[in-house]
Amino acid sequence: MTFPSLVPSVRTFTPGNIPQNNQASLTGVVTGFRRGNRRTNQTLSLSFTNLSETQLNLIKSHYIDRQGTFDIFFLSSEVWS
Repeated sequence: MTFPSLVPSVRTFTPGNIPQNNQASLTGVVTGFRRGNRRTNQTLSLSFTNLSETQLNLIKSHYIDRQGTFDIFFLSSEVWS
C-alpha cells in the first residue's frame, strides 16, 4: 500500500546507525565490532500544514490500515518532491 500522494511542508530523515559493540581492553584501548551490515533506527518524519479534512482522513485511514507503524508501506514521488 502507498502513502497518500500529499506534499509535506517539512521532511526530516535520520539515517540511523550500523549496529556495533565496543569493547575496552585492560589497557583502556577501545575496539569496535560491527554486528551487521544494515542500518537500524532509521526515521522519516513528515509534517503537513493547512491540510483539508479529506486529506487528513486519507492519512488517518492509511495509518489504521497499516496497523499503526507495524506494516510496511511505500511513499509516492509527491512525498519525495
